[in-house]
Amino acid sequence: MEIGNRSLNFRPGSSWAYSNSAYILLGAVIEKITGEPWYVAMRKQLLAPQGLVHTQYGDLSVLITGRAKGYTTVSPNLIRNADHVPAAVPDAAGALISTANDLLLWFRALSSGRAISRRAFEEMIEPSPASVDDPYGLGVYIGTVRSETTIGHTGQIPGFASVALYLPRRDVTIVALGNDDSFDARQAGRRLAAIAIGLPYRDPAAIQPSASELQSLEGTYGSGDAQRTLSLTNGVFHAKRRSGTSIPLQMTADRSLHYAPDLLSYFVPVRDESGQVTRLDYYRDGEGPPRQLWRVR
Repeated sequence: MEIGNRSLNFRPGSSWAYSNSAYILLGAVIEKITGEPWYVAMRKQLLAPQGLVHTQYGDLSVLITGRAKGYTTVSPNLIRNADHVPAAVPDAAGALISTANDLLLWFRALSSGRAISRRAFEEMIEPSPASVDDPYGLGVYIGTVRSETTIGHTGQIPGFASVALYLPRRDVTIVALGNDDSFDARQAGRRLAAIAIGLPYRDPAAIQPSASELQSLEGTYGSGDAQRTLSLTNGVFHAKRRSGTSIPLQMTADRSLHYAPDLLSYFVPVRDESGQVTRLDYYRDGEGPPRQLWRVR
């Protein structure tokens, strides 16, 4: 009822945005068709037949052997118990709990045509034309790691963060589960995938550039959601989206500017003949081709 009372954000098919509400509605559709709670129907028809014996509804009132405790890292010296979130809150958008081995079995079942048909899987991994910046199929993101196509998803809820990636050409599955919501599962998954295919990302060594060099980089680049403003504040260089928080940058010997602490995404300043910075080439997640962000001021 709450979802139905809200107006549309955009005309269907004209744009794209990730939506937990859509998954909750999907759960309601499953219940309407099967006459059972969505998680019961999924367990009977999809999970149990594929041997996923440790994947189930995360009801806090039920004792589940081996269930991990969730934490929140506030600072390097302060870790707290995460807030409990009843499974009914995320509902079909995130109320299942699982294990790394079960998620491995799930991707094998999906990619082999056992869980759904191969044709259905191909439809599932076909990106929506509207999801330009973050290609998204039916319940999965489609991306690349070291030029290899990846299919998968991340998840985050108080106390936990996770990622599962499948590299179809290599038949490699990566699963990383963390019981701390500050765990950067997305970057961990990318790094593990790169290691698995023998092309690990390097950890660039930081240098301390002069204040004048950093000042020459200060300015605003790009437009729309891609816009970044680089600034030097109290000796720390930052990048900030048009609407977002400032994230520290560190310079490396080749004069690239890496986001800290993930170190994968970085900018390469491009200068004209006079030495003025005219644009930034942005390598998201360390992958090319870069997105060119021209200086606007």
